Amino acid sequence: MRKFSLLFVLLLSFQLFASEKISMAVYDFDARSVPPAIGESVTDFVQTSLYETGKFNMMDRKNVQKILKEQMFQKTGCSSTDCAVEAGRILNVSNMVLGSVSRLGQRYVISLQLVDVEQGKISISDKVETDSEDMLNVASSALAEHFAQQVGIKGKVLRVFNENEIVINLGSQDKLDRDQELNIERLGEAVKDDSGKIVYQMKESIAKAKPVEINEQGTRCEIVSKTGVVKAGDIVEIKGESSKPLSPILKQAAQYTQPQEQDIYVSRKAKRSAVYEAPAAAQANDNGMIALYYNADSQTKFTAVLKNTTGTTTFTGQIGYVGPGSTFEFMGGGAASWFTDIEGGFGIRFIKLVNLSQVEFTNYDVLIMPLRFGVRFYPFTPLFNSDYAKQKKVDDQRGPFAPYVSLSGTMYLGLGNLATNDKYAYDQIILGFGADTRFGVELLGALYAEYVVHFASSAGVDWTSHDTSGNKTGTGTYTFDLNSSGIGFGARIRF
Repeated sequence: MRKFSLLFVLLLSFQLFASEKISMAVYDFDARSVPPAIGESVTDFVQTSLYETGKFNMMDRKNVQKILKEQMFQKTGCSSTDCAVEAGRILNVSNMVLGSVSRLGQRYVISLQLVDVEQGKISISDKVETDSEDMLNVASSALAEHFAQQVGIKGKVLRVFNENEIVINLGSQDKLDRDQELNIERLGEAVKDDSGKIVYQMKESIAKAKPVEINEQGTRCEIVSKTGVVKAGDIVEIKGESSKPLSPILKQAAQYTQPQEQDIYVSRKAKRSAVYEAPAAAQANDNGMIALYYNADSQTKFTAVLKNTTGTTTFTGQIGYVGPGSTFEFMGGGAASWFTDIEGGFGIRFIKLVNLSQVEFTNYDVLIMPLRFGVRFYPFTPLFNSDYAKQKKVDDQRGPFAPYVSLSGTMYLGLGNLATNDKYAYDQIILGFGADTRFGVELLGALYAEYVVHFASSAGVDWTSHDTSGNKTGTGTYTFDLNSSGIGFGARIRF
């Protein structure tokens, strides 16, 4: 076995048996009820997209036109199979792509046909619709990708090492995987008519094989059953995927998404189908949210810096404390998915200043409005609700018990009426910024309780003091240290 593996790797290193890509040329599309320029553009779009799949050897469109012109092949609107076969033989390709773009009412329809030149028949037909000329590029690319998935890939048996092991020229670049069971066939002598078209060819099934060692360009296979002796040159084919027709590509759609493969069931040979269905989480993006919230904080510090008219500091330090504080907030937002909420809102924060040495601030209340914007995360949803992916609504996805953590940024706006004496009182704006993190749980999608920690949060206000005659006596700066923690709770509804 070691000797065999060494030989297998040696063969691959010299790339002696890379699979042969299907040779293909695209004939100019018919323009029906649309300007010829649109037909030419769609032809270019499809040609480029087919080439980008990496699945075919595409003949350059300019070379196609040049060769056909040199051979006096000047048929306009080559839409018949016989015409495509004749052009394919002149171009020496195995397949021709015919197409058309037409307008029916407000819809554009792009159609493709793959003509097997040797067999002289259409092997694949496909089409897509769009509602806008602006979307023809997107529609052409989507159709070419969908079309290419249906084209099978043929390979050959290159060497038979013993009764049960062979090497073929198909590999991972041809989408070969270990779950595939390969059918090995042998073609008999082709019977052709006077025009050279094959009218009959016997095909005999020789064996079935399973990939064992897959390289990029070749694969070692184990024969699992056989009805004859496998020989070098026998045909191995990966059949194209059969899929549902493309849905119309509409301009109002923000982005076209190619249908994704989903496993229908898992077995030795997985069967797949192209099914496009938006994930349940994505269908919940339109769910909004409003909430009323109350939080009781612990006490926070209140400091002051006082200066006289000469700028000399007469006092600095803590002159009392602020607390306890209470915040009522009204929030609105929406669910980005089962995993997160985007939320923002405003509230009213009541703070009472007590035990201050300055008489004018005894029992003085401060009113601050926090403006908060944050993100709430629900990372434990899969743990508490294993069926979340099957649900359509956000609340159903998260379940009745949904732990969360949130991060928020806050701007504090307040108004302070600072009285320096009985004659002068000033309304001053209090401004500050901060952040907080919250750890909580949401119950039944409506009630929630959390522990909140405010950090890097402060607000301040500056003012000028005067005597009873109106003379300036000094300046002052008060700073509210709003870092605190506390328990909060609230209720929300979705719409």
